[in-house]
Amino acid sequence: MSVRKSVFGSLAENAGFESLEHQWGDEYRLIPNLPFSMIFEPDDTIRDGHIFFKTSVDYVLCSRDDDRPLVAIDFDGLGG
Repeated sequence: MSVRKSVFGSLAENAGFESLEHQWGDEYRLIPNLPFSMIFEPDDTIRDGHIFFKTSVDYVLCSRDDDRPLVAIDFDGLGG
């Protein structure tokens, strides 16, 4: 096993992150590729193996004070 060269899947993904971070990074924390289960509290009807636990979003904008998620951004379908 080896360490990846980047946590981003492509140069375009890295450029997108840098652009968003440049725009909002002073006031908010931008976290890439965050699973739903780290954004939302699942209720009792959601079990292990549910799609909820397999889904993530490209970026989450969080408050800088307490890391509370404020906005989730997903760019599905924007291939190049």
